[in-house]
Amino acid sequence: MRKVLDPEEPDYAAAARLGAESLPHLRTLVSGDDPLLAAKAAYAAGQLEGDSGQDVVTVAARSEDPALRVAAASAAASLPADSAAAVLTDLVADDDPGVRKVALAAVPENPPTELATGSSRPPSPRSGRPPSPCRTASSRWGRCPASGPIAV
Repeated sequence: MRKVLDPEEPDYAAAARLGAESLPHLRTLVSGDDPLLAAKAAYAAGQLEGDSGQDVVTVAARSEDPALRVAAASAAASLPADSAAAVLTDLVADDDPGVRKVALAAVPENPPTELATGSSRPPSPRSGRPPSPCRTASSRWGRCPASGPIAV
């Protein structure tokens, strides 16, 4: 797996062809001490068929390193909608603006309700309500990932 991911431009298609058997290696790399390799491993996990890489992407999404969380958000875009939603629910409300931006861009076209409403996140300290990714997205891009364009 390292041979596939070590180059400056990894061959993610080759990584995906290694299949689910590569998951233990990808998890080790995501949890390792090389942040660049960890980010590549997280993205590669998202390229695996179906939702098999979701657990590895979730580990990356929970990292303290914002660059690794960005990689997790990017990888989530390749996961099936329910798996992507599970990864993205916290990332769309991340403290880091770069993580939020990539996570919002990765929200599936018809996301599950909990992602569209933000109901699984704790209340916002300002309003007492869960922060809404739609409110955030509409204020930035004029559209909510759950409902399409918003008239402003």
